Amino acid sequence: MTLKQAIQRAKRIETTIHVGEGYGYNMRVSKKDALGACESYLKDKPVFEEATWENETGSIIAHGMQLSEDGQTIGLLSIGR
Repeated sequence: MTLKQAIQRAKRIETTIHVGEGYGYNMRVSKKDALGACESYLKDKPVFEEATWENETGSIIAHGMQLSEDGQTIGLLSIGR
């Protein structure tokens, strides 16, 4: 599945906002905002079987969790490093 498909199928999308060393806040992201933030990578397929997308320098840009048995459903998609 491509990153665009993962965003469209996700039940929930989150990102972590870091506010200082060791402090962060998990924030929900709309599908529209996630699509905009990942625009350059929407056609990319995961680099690992557990649904992880990386940018060209190897930084993780998205990670899907709770994949169903058919490999198509994503319960939580985390956007960002």
